[in-house]
Amino acid sequence: EISVEEGRVFGATGTVHLVAISGLHVTLFATLATAAARRAWRRLGLGDRVDREPFAASCGLAAAFGYALLAGFGVPAQRTLLMLAAWWLARLGGRRVGALDALGLALLAVLALDPLAPLGAGFWLSFTSIAVLMGTDALDRAARPVTATPASRSRATTAVVATARRGLVALYRLSLTQWRVTLALAPATLLLFGNVPLAGLVANLFAIPLFSLLLVPLVLGGLALLPWSAALAALAWGLAERAYLATWPWLEAMADWPGAGWSAATDAPSLLAALLALPMLAVAMPWPLRATALASALPLLWSPQSAVPDGQYRALLLDTGDGTSLLVRTRRHALLYDTGDVHGSAGARAGRVVLPALRELGVSRLDLLVQSRATGYRVSGVATLLEQAEIGELVSGGAWAAGPRPRLACDRSVGWLWDGVEIRVFPAAEATPGEPASCVLRVAAGDGRRAVLLVPGQVDASEALQLAGMIGERQRHRPHQPIARAPRQ
Repeated sequence: EISVEEGRVFGATGTVHLVAISGLHVTLFATLATAAARRAWRRLGLGDRVDREPFAASCGLAAAFGYALLAGFGVPAQRTLLMLAAWWLARLGGRRVGALDALGLALLAVLALDPLAPLGAGFWLSFTSIAVLMGTDALDRAARPVTATPASRSRATTAVVATARRGLVALYRLSLTQWRVTLALAPATLLLFGNVPLAGLVANLFAIPLFSLLLVPLVLGGLALLPWSAALAALAWGLAERAYLATWPWLEAMADWPGAGWSAATDAPSLLAALLALPMLAVAMPWPLRATALASALPLLWSPQSAVPDGQYRALLLDTGDGTSLLVRTRRHALLYDTGDVHGSAGARAGRVVLPALRELGVSRLDLLVQSRATGYRVSGVATLLEQAEIGELVSGGAWAAGPRPRLACDRSVGWLWDGVEIRVFPAAEATPGEPASCVLRVAAGDGRRAVLLVPGQVDASEALQLAGMIGERQRHRPHQPIARAPRQ
């Protein structure tokens, strides 16, 4: 039941992995169950029947398996469960298994359970992030300095200085790890979501400890207390709720920071090169190779988009599935026809597809936004754009009760002339009571070739016939109609 606004904030701050069922939560739950099993083994006097570590491992893995099942048994939960099992089997068998060996075994096991797992974004992000964390840990161990404590300091002063130093070192390592993971996953995040949440470099510094050390233990503790005392369980959940609500204004403020996310329009070869090269920066490799990997990602910083000549336009159909969203650009102007939202999307496609596409293409302002019909889901998408993007004119088909701003009704033909390109919006047919007409968009180039684009939106059969007849009449007679010039040239 995460709202659209919560989804936007979590995505913009890079904290989606904390509110999802991640491997960190499964491991934490298994660790708590293992510790409880060790204590129960001692209290119940099971030393004559079973050894302590096999008993603790069985309880921890069983708890992790149940947690993963309740969470839907997704790829992160599978990977974590299999890595825990491989680690415990190696430890109980007296063998030493490297981290990459355990990761490889988990990868093979996930593919055996679900051969179609690579079709999901979570598969690649999950395993890549774990590999980057392993490489980061190797770098930290290699670069960890050895410090000596001066003998002249007192014991109390030494303890305070050591505690402060450990805190600063932990903060530094967490910041460095966040930077390395963000940089390594930037091409994959850009490819899958169209945006890299730079605000996550700051947000995760306090969000990870908050969720991992406070919220998740409180929630799990409330679940454990519920069979014995509903009041204590409610107290634990109430504390978690207060901590979450106290953190929310900070997350929302960071999501609205200028430059909270970074987008880049790039070609497939450059993105593929960066996808393969940037993870090398987080592993223990010679500096010349890491510098070469960084240089191969430089094309991401420059957009290959070229300017549109006067008298011409560029139309881009955004990939919104079964919805429609069309971006039309002239030399100095841009318009959007619908947001791609359909029944049940509640504005999600405007936030997850349209806004990242606008940022990626460098469109900072929409001079015109056309809503074909004022249905509930389309209104939600337009409201999302009005909240997060700068929009000049808004043309909407049908009645929009309690609209957030003045708009032009699509009950007559209106037009603009942008950089020599004719833009016209008109109703598909005469509006009938209770049935608003669909807004039709017509774009005509003015460079002499008369390349015309007609977007009828969602028209029914009768509107389509009337629209075809109206276009035929216009082509035969071509009546002169005044066209307003764009206010911003």
